Amino acid sequence: APLALTVFIWIFLMNAMDLVPVDLIPAFWHVAGPAIGSPDYMRVVATADLSITMGLSVAVLLICFYYNVKIKGAGGWMHELFTAPFGNKWFLYPVNFLMQMVEFVAKTVSHGMRLFGNMYAGELIFMLIAAFFVAVMLVCSTLVNSQAGAAGLGLVVYLIFTILSSWGPTREFSPAGLYSAVGNVITGAETPILGPLIASLIATAALVALAILIFTRQEQSGRMGTG
Repeated sequence: APLALTVFIWIFLMNAMDLVPVDLIPAFWHVAGPAIGSPDYMRVVATADLSITMGLSVAVLLICFYYNVKIKGAGGWMHELFTAPFGNKWFLYPVNFLMQMVEFVAKTVSHGMRLFGNMYAGELIFMLIAAFFVAVMLVCSTLVNSQAGAAGLGLVVYLIFTILSSWGPTREFSPAGLYSAVGNVITGAETPILGPLIASLIATAALVALAILIFTRQEQSGRMGTG
């Protein structure tokens, strides 16, 4: 139990690094890393790296081997390898052993890939949300002259999307669905992601195009006014 709790807390804290602002720790390391002779690179969310998750998965597999031998004894564990799951028949020994090996490999790869996939998808969703709201702020800054007003309008848009993320239709077919998708993806829960993903990409591109159009019109009117 203490070992399982240690692994759980370790992975939980590594996953929780995804909640830290995206560039905060890397910005610090950009200065501190080269100063102490380390590479100028940092991956904040360790579990978004496949080598880390597969290493954890293999370590858990080895721990399972150790406790199998400790609890059942070497002979008992070897007997189980050849007699489960189809029974203690000599002609089934090869099949049983093959099935046991397939199970060990499948579980190990599945654990590593699933954790990596969830965290990597979570990072991509955070980046997409950030890109979407950068586009929103671009439009707000072209519509409102003051920075405070643009920030306030962007905050209103953020609150609206936060509220809409709890309503079924908007959660499944609009950028608001990315809000609820972040937690579900990180925890491995099933969530509709394709609709919000496509909607966010289209909305981000449309907002950037709108901001460029408004800015161009404002530039043209300014030149006509001065001319």
